[in-house]
Amino acid sequence: MLPTATIAQTNYYQNHLYPLQDEVLALLQSDKFYLTGGTCLARYYYQHRYSDDLDLFFLGNSYTPTDFETEYRILQQQLSQQFTIQPATEAEYFKRFFIQQNNCTLKIEFIYDPTPPILPPTLSGNIRIDTKQNIAANKVAALFGRKTMKDYIDLYYLLKEFPLETVMQWASTKIILPSYEETVMCLFGEQFENNALLTQPIEQETFDAFLNNLTRQLLHHAKTIS
Repeated sequence: MLPTATIAQTNYYQNHLYPLQDEVLALLQSDKFYLTGGTCLARYYYQHRYSDDLDLFFLGNSYTPTDFETEYRILQQQLSQQFTIQPATEAEYFKRFFIQQNNCTLKIEFIYDPTPPILPPTLSGNIRIDTKQNIAANKVAALFGRKTMKDYIDLYYLLKEFPLETVMQWASTKIILPSYEETVMCLFGEQFENNALLTQPIEQETFDAFLNNLTRQLLHHAKTIS
C-alpha cells in the first residue's frame, strides 16, 4: 500500500494550507493566468492527494511577454496588500515568490506558456483552472525532464480517462518528444525525487503494474517515432 496522509497531515492541509491557498486564489482574478498542475488536479478534479504549491500558467499563445510582466505586477500588487511577499525568482518568463501565514509557507509560481492549451481553461466559481486534458499533456511532457512520484500518481488517475496515445499526441504540441534512446535514459536509472501524500489508498502491487505498463507503452511509442 502506498502511504496515505496521517491525521496530523490531513489537519495541516485542510485547516491551514488549503484555506491559505483559497485566500490567495480569491485575489488572483485574471483572464490571462490560470491555475494548473498538481494542485489544480488534486483540488478541483480528483482529490486524490495533497498538493502544496500554486502553479499559474499565462496564455502566452495569445499575449506577449510584456503582457505577462504587466499582469504579473498587477496580481503581485493585489496580493501584497494582504500578505507579505518574499520574492525568490524574477526571470523574463518565470516568477516565483513565497507567502507565509500561520506557520504555513505557500509557494506561488507564474509561468509564461507559449504553447496553446489543449482546451481553453474553465471557470470554477471565480477561479480560472486548467483542464484535465492540458494537465495530462504537461504531466507526460514532464516525465522526460524529471522523475517525481507526484507526476506518476497524477497520471495513474489521468490515464484512466485518456488513452496514453492521445495524451502523447497532446504532449507533442508542448515538447519535441524524445528519441528511443533518450526515453530510456529518462525512464531508467533514477530514483523518484520525492513522494506523494495520498488521500486515497493505492495498492503497491496495482501501482507497480501501472508503472511497468506505462514504461512499456512509452518505450513502444518512442520506437514508432524514432
